[in-house]
Amino acid sequence: MINTHPALADEKQKCCGCTACMNSCPTSAIKMLSDNEGFLYPTIDENICINCGLCEKVCNFKNHFNNDSLKNRDIKVYALKHKNENTRNASMSGGAFTAFSDEILRNNGVVYGCALDENLQAIHIRAETNTDRNLMRGSKYVQSCLGDIFKKVKIDLESGKNVLFSGTACQIDGLKGYLRKDYKNLILLDIVCFGVPSPIVWRKYLDYCSKKYGKIKIAIFRDKANFGWKSNVSTIINENGKMFHNKVYARLFSGKLALRPSCYECPYKAINRFSDITIGDYWGIDNNYSDFNDNKGVSLVILNNKKGIEFFENIKDQVNFIETSIDNCMQPMLKGNFEKPASKMREQFWNDLINIPFYKIIKKYTKKNIKQKIKSLIRRIV
Repeated sequence: MINTHPALADEKQKCCGCTACMNSCPTSAIKMLSDNEGFLYPTIDENICINCGLCEKVCNFKNHFNNDSLKNRDIKVYALKHKNENTRNASMSGGAFTAFSDEILRNNGVVYGCALDENLQAIHIRAETNTDRNLMRGSKYVQSCLGDIFKKVKIDLESGKNVLFSGTACQIDGLKGYLRKDYKNLILLDIVCFGVPSPIVWRKYLDYCSKKYGKIKIAIFRDKANFGWKSNVSTIINENGKMFHNKVYARLFSGKLALRPSCYECPYKAINRFSDITIGDYWGIDNNYSDFNDNKGVSLVILNNKKGIEFFENIKDQVNFIETSIDNCMQPMLKGNFEKPASKMREQFWNDLINIPFYKIIKKYTKKNIKQKIKSLIRRIV
């Protein structure tokens, strides 16, 4: 008999899909299965479940719904740019992730993070080389598949390797729940996250682009190289090397209707974080430090604890940085959750996604109305 995980007994928004429960199950009774929206949720085979309760104990997303315990800590905030221009150009913002992960790789450590596989699907991978690590660079606006990556992290930690694990805040806390103890040789690095769209939406977008542009070899979520750091233009490169640009996926993403239910009530959209280091784009850098912005990308770096602060000392010679205040770096995803879309709107979106051609989804959900066009024009003029 297959049942949903007990943590899902009430509502799906109480599961972020981190896989901590699946990887912790001593009898492998838990599998991550896709629902009709393409999001993975744990299901339990009661024929082999021994009712040990471990899946409940490791579920940090449910147990840590209040992060008040992290208040009143000393944190440090920096605006950062990698000194190597090639590195910064290959990064989505200022190259902070490369700087931190380089320090791990220089000491024969291991880096974990999200990459696109040969089918352009988002997965977490393990890297011991710069080549593999470089696959993790850049934004991936889709939920990554973790699989058994937590088990691999634990094996590396127990063998004494230095490990940097990067991901969304819920994935970071999921790993902490799975490990159930602190490791001195582990650096946890999370990204400032808006939310994660479904892999189904990403797949339908890719299929649409394939029919329109030909077989896709490379997909870039935000094309900083051609359109600047603040761009929301996506670029598709086909097998003949031709580039095609659009804002379709960015608008579906920012429209919020395609996000995982837990993203609407995320406990990690706060300045108090469970990671050692938080990175993201330093939006708002022009408000107080405009001279530091050359439109090639500036990283926001928040050092959340003593371990993060000490690790930052190891990379200082690789980067240009200025210390800033938490007040100057605040952006919506560090303040709290955005307003949840009306349930009827979200239901209609998913019904349409399943039942009508994708080009009609684009027309219905990504085209700007007159009011939005006027606002965009005013912003461009200003």
